[in-house]
Amino acid sequence: MTERTLYKDEKQLIMISGGLDSVVLAHKLKNDGVLLRGIYFDIGYLPAIPERNAAKMAADKLNIPLEIVDVQGIHNMVSGFIPIEDLGNGELDKGQPGAIEFSETNPYIVGFPVLMSMASYYALLAKIPVLNVAFIEEQAKYNPGVKPFLNNWINTIGPLNPNENLEIKAPFVNTSKAKIVELGASLSINFTNTWSCHRSGPYHCGVCGGCISRKEAFSNASISDPTKYIESKK
Repeated sequence: MTERTLYKDEKQLIMISGGLDSVVLAHKLKNDGVLLRGIYFDIGYLPAIPERNAAKMAADKLNIPLEIVDVQGIHNMVSGFIPIEDLGNGELDKGQPGAIEFSETNPYIVGFPVLMSMASYYALLAKIPVLNVAFIEEQAKYNPGVKPFLNNWINTIGPLNPNENLEIKAPFVNTSKAKIVELGASLSINFTNTWSCHRSGPYHCGVCGGCISRKEAFSNASISDPTKYIESKK
């Protein structure tokens, strides 16, 4: 087998969704001098096109390689288990409800471990010893299982690959979204090239959970929000 030399000096991998949090984290890591590579999972959900566009723009801006993985079969699998009006609105890569109002008869099922498993597998294959995820403080509050999951993940997969090492980092897990906006502003990030909306299109809808969270973050950070919204929440 030919020895892999392409990007052989990479030291850390980051899951980039194209969202504000992961893009800011990618910029921070690159600014800190980290040799970085990104991975984006195309789930086929409604915002896939603008998310993928934002992820690619971030990778291009940072001059880092980006692996795009097509996992749209996940969308097909989810189909049939939730109402059609909710299909495609879930936040598989976020670890918490927010896109839609889930009821007792239609409980929110966190699918993040699916992506975490694939990202970890990729990191091990590529011999990248550190995997970064952009979980933030609000997400950890919404779902208290986030921190235990991250802490125990390596213990779960470690015995399967005892000769390989992988560290999971969540640098923003104790950082609010407002603070992340402040950090992004200090790094001169063009926020218009990030995507938070749970829907698709050239502009954010302005009323979904992702848009509201984005608006609140800019407001709490006292930083002007450059995002174009179709409408504001009444």
